[in-house]
Amino acid sequence: QFRVVLVRDELMATRSHIFGRVQRHVNGRATDEGIPGVGVYLETGTMSVTDARGFFRFEGVTPGVHVVQLDNATLPAGAKPFVLPGDNQAAGNPLSRFVDLAPGAAWNVLFPVETSAASPVTTP
Repeated sequence: QFRVVLVRDELMATRSHIFGRVQRHVNGRATDEGIPGVGVYLETGTMSVTDARGFFRFEGVTPGVHVVQLDNATLPAGAKPFVLPGDNQAAGNPLSRFVDLAPGAAWNVLFPVETSAASPVTTP
């Protein structure tokens, strides 16, 4: 005997997710450290704050084109975001990235930030 099951909305079929990291660079080289306490925004005004390892996330985002942007005021003093060669997500500004989310997609965004080797990066 068979039963018919109609699935109306598969897991993650209509919403998408953006994950990312604000990564510390020293003398042009990536370190294993992220930068904690940095505000990250979507163009909708939705905000996330990086955790102790520099990671952030936005869950349940509507599919489509979005802009992810760092809050410059929350970066450590002297920190300088930049765009890695070949990064085609840059939105004409090292503080911003474009993402084009398909339904159910997960997108990774990396923000490299140059800092002084002498400046410790700590959680605010």
